Amino acid sequence: MIPMQPTEDRHSGAALIAIVLAGFMLLTLLCAVAFTISARTMRVEEWQTLHDKKVRLDYLACSSANAVIEALSADKSCFGTDPADKTGKADITDYDYGLSASVEISITGDVNSRVLITSKASGADTLSSTVTADFDTLNKKVLSWGGIE
Repeated sequence: MIPMQPTEDRHSGAALIAIVLAGFMLLTLLCAVAFTISARTMRVEEWQTLHDKKVRLDYLACSSANAVIEALSADKSCFGTDPADKTGKADITDYDYGLSASVEISITGDVNSRVLITSKASGADTLSSTVTADFDTLNKKVLSWGGIE
């Protein structure tokens, strides 16, 4: 006669399998949470990079318009005496900060009274920033700024 094993001995591996399966489920859940967190972090970093580039272009456009205003304030004869309708473009590259942009500046109006200065800074990608300044050349002051976000 063959002795019967107690019932608790016959199913002793089932508890081990249940523990292993629960461990795998917990590990899978933790991996899914870690993947979701890393994906969202990458998305935020991408948005922040684009925002930083946009802010750089905003500052570049404002600085360019301000440089033209300073030149007009110092000596408006360098732009001629005829009503102004001048445009210019400059490419700017700064390897230290990773900036590559082009600036287009247009001056419209009468240099002897009032001019509208439009400065557009465009990056290597599709980002750009446009700033306008209404400048009174007689009183040498900016009447209004536009396009600054």
